[in-house]
Amino acid sequence: MKKIIFFGLIVLAIIGYQYDKKNKAEIKAKTICTDHFKTDDKRCLEKYWNYIFYISKDLSEERFEEYKLQVRSVENKIDQLIKENENTLINALEYNIVPFHEIRRVIGDEIVGKKVILTGGNKARFDWPYCRGYFSKYYVCMKQKGYDYDSDKEVDDKLEVGIINIEDFPKVKEIIDELRSFNLNYYKITVYGEMMQQGFEPKIDADFIKLEKVLLDDDAYMDALNSGIYDTLHDKFAKYYKEKFPDEKKVPRHDLTVYNKP
Repeated sequence: MKKIIFFGLIVLAIIGYQYDKKNKAEIKAKTICTDHFKTDDKRCLEKYWNYIFYISKDLSEERFEEYKLQVRSVENKIDQLIKENENTLINALEYNIVPFHEIRRVIGDEIVGKKVILTGGNKARFDWPYCRGYFSKYYVCMKQKGYDYDSDKEVDDKLEVGIINIEDFPKVKEIIDELRSFNLNYYKITVYGEMMQQGFEPKIDADFIKLEKVLLDDDAYMDALNSGIYDTLHDKFAKYYKEKFPDEKKVPRHDLTVYNKP
């Protein structure tokens, strides 16, 4: 009899714990949805950590046509800049086309100080690996396929070569800044200049910079718009969450259930 009672108490304790946990979770969700998101939307109350994903998707669909027009107006500036530079004199024969691996070995290498032509950029929606300017805000994104003998497979590699004198090319800088303000980093860039070294990173002192736009489909524009909205909203949520729940180490992000079809 005592064993049955003891077992019953354990079961009740577990049920009570689960109920209390669920109740606290529901209170927390309601607080976040009401306080931060200002909504009683069922999607928020059920999984508030997924709500930014849904908001971003809704806002992207709402703003897409206007966004695309704005981006294309910036892309048209690239065509205009190409026309303006048609009479720019640059002797390509003075510059060397160097392979990827030589740029990679720039430190202490004889390539430092040489006149080179570098070409790169994110040219398509799935042009992996994607360059984001981790070391330099303005750069040439170079890519190549290589072979990893340790894993015995073909791999993609990238290298970002920073442009140290972008201020000498205000129109190029303006276009890149405008595209970045729309969370769009798709363009082709060619730089004529002298290879430099700053710390452990290869750099180039540009003599001439040529931008070219790339043809994108609506999915690429939508992805850029959606991810830009998501990042902005999540940054605001993260600030709120850290202040509201200072003891929690991680700020939640959306899970894979958002991709499930209703």
